[in-house]
Amino acid sequence: MKRKDTNLYEKKITLGRDKSGRYVRKSVYGRTKYEVEQKAFELRQEYLTKTPAFAPADEIALATFCRRWVTTEKAGSGLNTIRAYQYYINIVSNHFGGLLLSEVTQEDLRELITAYYDRPNAVKKLRQFLTLIVTSAEEQELIPQGKLKPSKIPVPTMKRVTKRRALTEAEKNALFTADLTEKERAFLLMLYFTGLRREEALALTTDAVDLINKIVTVKQVRVCDLHGVPRIIPTAKNATSLRNVPLPDRYINLCGNYLKGCTGLIWTQERSDTEIYADHPFTNFWKRIIKKLSAVCPSCSELTPHMFRHNYATMLYYSNISVKMAAKLLGHANTDMIMKIYAHLDEQKENTAEKLNAVFSSD
Repeated sequence: MKRKDTNLYEKKITLGRDKSGRYVRKSVYGRTKYEVEQKAFELRQEYLTKTPAFAPADEIALATFCRRWVTTEKAGSGLNTIRAYQYYINIVSNHFGGLLLSEVTQEDLRELITAYYDRPNAVKKLRQFLTLIVTSAEEQELIPQGKLKPSKIPVPTMKRVTKRRALTEAEKNALFTADLTEKERAFLLMLYFTGLRREEALALTTDAVDLINKIVTVKQVRVCDLHGVPRIIPTAKNATSLRNVPLPDRYINLCGNYLKGCTGLIWTQERSDTEIYADHPFTNFWKRIIKKLSAVCPSCSELTPHMFRHNYATMLYYSNISVKMAAKLLGHANTDMIMKIYAHLDEQKENTAEKLNAVFSSD
């Protein structure tokens, strides 16, 4: 609303309730509607920061409600989960700005979700996030039941193309022949010979690698907080992730000397004996490895740390390792994932077309 006496736009907002239950209301002014909305948004943020135990009000921005939901409802979640939620909060904040929760329409949500149609996996998770937010808002009676239905908004059905495959013989050969440093080869072959997750491998210390008993003990992981600061936490993805993995003689013969020269964390950032790898420095470290591998075998340019884990599962299959033991070695909570990999490999091994062709050729 534009005031005639001052020629300024005015907006009255409700921030919440005080301890006595009375509404806390303020007015903001600006030369433009955008300025008023920005000031209203900033005032709400300031109020929430100074009043963490505020009583919910109908007049609250969608982005603000999302932040509060994560802070209160998901406080016990892991760092990676919180980081994922923070990513979707930023999407909501950038798209809607200070739009009030009570003003959001189904078409607004549809517009946001369709903006990410080119990223099928991300758009599904965004829809799931919005569904959780809407459900919480309905339970708190901040919006009418059934007003918003993110789950009813269609998302692309196409599958994301993944690079989940085993290594070729040429790629395996490159691991041993490429001009890698001792550290690069030791890290690369640790993934190859143990199938560890990237965050598990980056958290390895010298006491976790027993060269005498030839065992790697997985007991902690490296994570990054919301600000990208890396740290080691004494836990793994789940209870079954805490495990011992056999270390082949070949790894000990090739990389034993490097490990014997390490103390504390085995993998640290360049020019540091103690600094944990953050995401960006590790990406640069991995790019250097891939560049050297690609000089020997061009297809190595596709390799990711997780592909070594899939390759390890494939090697377990061809070693006739049982599904149950494979799940244990890979640290899976159940055998579902291993069953999918083994079933796929069974189909390849069966080679039905070739067998049928041979049978009919003999008629």
